[in-house]
Amino acid sequence: MNRAETRRQRKLAKKAAKNPRRGQPSLRTSQALNAAFQNYSAGHLLEAERICHEILGDEPDQPHALHLLGVIAMQSGRHEIANDFFGKTLAVAPDFAEAHYNLGNLRKETGMPAKAAVSFGQALTISPEFAEAHNNLGLVLQEMGKLDKASVSYRQAATIKPDFAEAHMNLGNVLCETGSLDEAVACYRRALVIRPGYAAAHNNLGNALDSLGRSGEAIERFGEALAINPDYAEAHYNLGLAFEHLGNFDAAAASYRRALGIDPDYAEAHMHLAMVRKFSEDDEDTAAMADTYAKASISDEQRMYIAFGLGKSFEDMGNYERAFEFFAAGNVLKRATFDFSITRVEERLSNLKRIFTESFFEQRSGHGTSDKTPIFILGMPRSGTTLVEQILASHPVVYGAGELPDLVEVVASAFCDIDDANLGNILSQASADQFRDAGLEYINRARAGAEPAEFISDKMPDNFNQIGMIKLMFPNATVIHCRRDPLDTCVSVFKNLFADGGLHYAYDLSELGRYYKFYLDLMDHWHAVLPGFIYDISYEDVVADQEMHSRALLAHCGLEWDQACLEFYKTDRPIRTASLVQVRQPIYNNSIRSWTRYETELAPLIEVL
Repeated sequence: MNRAETRRQRKLAKKAAKNPRRGQPSLRTSQALNAAFQNYSAGHLLEAERICHEILGDEPDQPHALHLLGVIAMQSGRHEIANDFFGKTLAVAPDFAEAHYNLGNLRKETGMPAKAAVSFGQALTISPEFAEAHNNLGLVLQEMGKLDKASVSYRQAATIKPDFAEAHMNLGNVLCETGSLDEAVACYRRALVIRPGYAAAHNNLGNALDSLGRSGEAIERFGEALAINPDYAEAHYNLGLAFEHLGNFDAAAASYRRALGIDPDYAEAHMHLAMVRKFSEDDEDTAAMADTYAKASISDEQRMYIAFGLGKSFEDMGNYERAFEFFAAGNVLKRATFDFSITRVEERLSNLKRIFTESFFEQRSGHGTSDKTPIFILGMPRSGTTLVEQILASHPVVYGAGELPDLVEVVASAFCDIDDANLGNILSQASADQFRDAGLEYINRARAGAEPAEFISDKMPDNFNQIGMIKLMFPNATVIHCRRDPLDTCVSVFKNLFADGGLHYAYDLSELGRYYKFYLDLMDHWHAVLPGFIYDISYEDVVADQEMHSRALLAHCGLEWDQACLEFYKTDRPIRTASLVQVRQPIYNNSIRSWTRYETELAPLIEVL
C-alpha cells in the first residue's frame, strides 16, 4: 500500500468510526476506539491492534474494531488475516461502506480485479458519493481493459471531489491509453494545480507531451518530477526517452544510467541505453545487462527487453553469432505474449484485392477531397520510411508528422475496419460525400497536431493496406512507397522490439517472411489497379546517390529543391521510430546486405522468401 493510500485509509478509518448508521458504541467503547484510531494515525500499529483486541474481548462483534484490525493487517501485508477481519466486519455490518471499500483494496492488491470491482460497487451502492471508491473502481476497470467504464468512474470521483488530484491524474492516464492526449494533458495540469508537488503527475504529463511531439516541454516536466523525487527511476528513464527522441543521445544515456543506478534491473533502461550508444568491446554496460539477464528473479518481459539490448551490443562488437542468439531469444519471448494468425492476414489482404479492382476505382472517379495536403510514406517497417520522411521534413513547406494513427481511425469511424468482412458491401454503398468528408476529417486531425505547413507527411508504414482508401479519399495525395532488399528489411525488423503493439508478424522468421510476401503481392496489386498513383523509392538507390534521388523525390512531390534536404540529419524535430539513431547522422552504407552476417541462422526466412 503506497503512502497516499495509507493516508487516505487513516482518514476513512476515522470517518468510519464516527458513522452513526451502524449504531452508537458505548462511551467506554467509543473512548477505546478513539485511542485505537489515534495510535493508528500516529503509526503505532501494534498498540492500535492491542486496543482493538481488548475491545473485541468485551464486544466480539464490534464492527469498527474488526474493520481497523483488517486495515492494519492489510497495511502490514498480512492479506489472509485482513480478508478474515473484513469478512467478519461485513457479517455484522453489511452496510459498512468503508469495509466493502477496503475489501476491494485488498482484492485489488492481491490480483483479483474483478472481485475488487464487486466490492467497490457494493461500497458505492451504500454510499454513492464515495469518491475514493469511484476512483479505485476506475483503477481495477482500467486494469481489466474496460477503459470507457474506468473513465466514467474517474470522472465521477473528480466531480464529487473536485480537489481529488489522484482522480484527475488517473483520468489522464486512461485518456492517454485511449489516445486522447490533449484531454489527458488538461487532466494532468488540473492535478498539478491541486497538488503542485505531485511527482507522478509531472512525470505522466511529460509522457503525454512527449507523445504529442513536444519533447522539449516534456523534458521540463520530467525535471520537475525529479526535483521533487530525485530517486524516481521511471522519470529518469522517461527523460532519457525524450532526449533520445530529440537526438541528444549523450543526455539520454546519462538519464538511463541514473535510472539503472536506482533500479539495476530496469530492463527498458538497459535496452534503450544499448540503442543510443556504440559498443566496441564487452564493457560494464554489457556486463550489467548480462548479469540482469541471468537472474532467476526477473520476469520474462524484463528478460525480453534485455535480450534485444544484448543483441545490439554484440552486433556492434561484430560477434554476430551471440548477437543473433539474443535477438532470437527476445523474439521468442515477445511472440509468446500474444495470439496471432498469419493465415488471417493473408485472408484480409486477399479480400482487399477482391474489393479494390480497376473497375471499382473507375466507378468512383472524382470521389474524395481535392486537398493535396497529405504525403503518405509507407511500406514495410525498416524499409527507409523514416529516412524519406526526414528528407522531406527538412523542406520548409513540409511538416513531418511521423506515424499518425489518424487514417486507420478515420476509415474505421466513417466506414469500418479495413479487415472487416463486410468492407466491400459498405464501400459499395458509400456516397461521394462520405469519402470527401472522411478525407477532410483526416486532414483536420492531422493539422490539429502539426505546425503550419503546406504539406503534412504521414509515415505510418502499414498504410500500404490503406492505399485503396487513400485513393478514394484523397485522389490528389502523394503516396511514396519505400522499398528495400527483402532480407535486409526482414532482418532489421527481427532485430527490433517495436513499441507499437500491431507488428505481430515481426517476431517469428517464418511468419515475417510470409507477411513480407503478402505485402509485396498487395503492392503489386495497387500498382496494377492504380497506375502512376504510387511513387517507388529504393533505400539502396538513395544510399548510392542521395542527391539525385532526393531531387527526384522532391520533384515528384511538387517541391522546389532545398539544400537542407541533403543535410536532413541536422533537422531538429522529435523522432520516435526505431530508426531515430540512424537518421541523426549522414547516410552510410553499412546496412546494405547486412543480412549476410546472419545467413546461416536465417534459413526459415530465406526458405519462405
